[in-house]
Amino acid sequence: MRPVTRLFSKTLFSVCVVLLGGCALVDEFNGRAIQYNDQTSEAKRSTILMNVLRAAYAEPLQFTDVTTVSGLSTVSTQPTASIPFPMNAAAAAAARGASLTPSVTLQGQNTVNVGNLNNQEFYSGIQTPLSMQQIAFYMLDGQNGLTPSQLLPLFISDIEVTANGKKYILRNRGDKRSYFLAFYYAIDALLQQGLSVEATDKKAAPIGPVLTESEAKDPKLLSAIIGASTTPPTLKELPTKIDGKSSYQLQRENGGGYRFCFRRNFEVPKAYRENVDLTIVGRPNRRLSVPLGFSGDQPALSIEIGEQYYCGANSTSTALGGRKYAVAQGLNISIRSLEGMIYFLGEMARTELGLANGLETSLELKLNETASYRLFNIERRLPSPGEPWVYFRSQPFAIAVDPSGSADTSSRILQLLTDLLALQSSAKSLPAPNVIAVTTQ
Repeated sequence: MRPVTRLFSKTLFSVCVVLLGGCALVDEFNGRAIQYNDQTSEAKRSTILMNVLRAAYAEPLQFTDVTTVSGLSTVSTQPTASIPFPMNAAAAAAARGASLTPSVTLQGQNTVNVGNLNNQEFYSGIQTPLSMQQIAFYMLDGQNGLTPSQLLPLFISDIEVTANGKKYILRNRGDKRSYFLAFYYAIDALLQQGLSVEATDKKAAPIGPVLTESEAKDPKLLSAIIGASTTPPTLKELPTKIDGKSSYQLQRENGGGYRFCFRRNFEVPKAYRENVDLTIVGRPNRRLSVPLGFSGDQPALSIEIGEQYYCGANSTSTALGGRKYAVAQGLNISIRSLEGMIYFLGEMARTELGLANGLETSLELKLNETASYRLFNIERRLPSPGEPWVYFRSQPFAIAVDPSGSADTSSRILQLLTDLLALQSSAKSLPAPNVIAVTTQ
């Protein structure tokens, strides 16, 4: 009986090893989590790229989003063993072996919830023009490697110049090479003159009448004075007295945003040119030239910047309402929404793929005699490894990935639009805190 017992112990040990191995295999979720992360990223890029192609083919935009991913993994075992038990000497001589047929079944099931972003709130969000704070972030602090000369043709929809009693509007369009180049070089001229962005000053504006100490403690009175507001006010103590006691007044800070302005970049000393990234900025002191055309019969307008539009000079907001901003005297620009950017890139794709007239037209930008680059370029081809691509209208479309961004910024713009889609996907504003700060002098 001892050999049989020893055999049974070995069989049981083997089954346990198989069970533990199966459990360990099921419990390892690190690889699946990384795959979920990678697939979600691919889904976001593909959504943007697909909508650019829809815009190119004049089809309605459609957005979806992967909301949740859940998985269920199970392991089941069925060990079957056949062990002979001898009843007499003859049977004991025959019982030399035992059969073991264990089975382990692993099952994995994933559930992916995809939300259809087809509601008023979402479309109100992507149709809202970018804020100056967002523009300032990407022009000054953004880490995606895009320069202002690459960002502004995407952000700005038109330039409006008023001169000699006439108004000139240069629109940023991608459906014709001459339109595209005219606007790009106009933006480049503004940047060469020092176009930049800066933070504006905050200014306190009084709200309502001067309050006595007892009135300042009445929450109903304060609520009535404040009314409906998204900006929380402050209750400031005034130097004047009422009946020998302190007086107060509600105040609300205005400004504190960002604005366009002009600055001058001075030449970096030779000692720093190769060893450190140093920029010296100051106040511009020359006229601003905005070219609106290239041939002799088209106007090239010159306008004054204006003292108030220098960076740091009377730093106040230059918003004109809606999506329009004053940049200099007689010079206004309009900002696009995320939806407007997608339609603009769709125009570029339509032109370069020859969808309108069958003639493929390159929108490549010449930087100098030897260097050029593409702002955004979709090609009708199979992708190389790692390239973003989609299958649309029974054809593959892909964009190139240029890590340096010197020859093609398509992949970086795709990343930028992915970020903006998350930022602009809602039109809701958070309510103001129901707290009033009290300041004293």
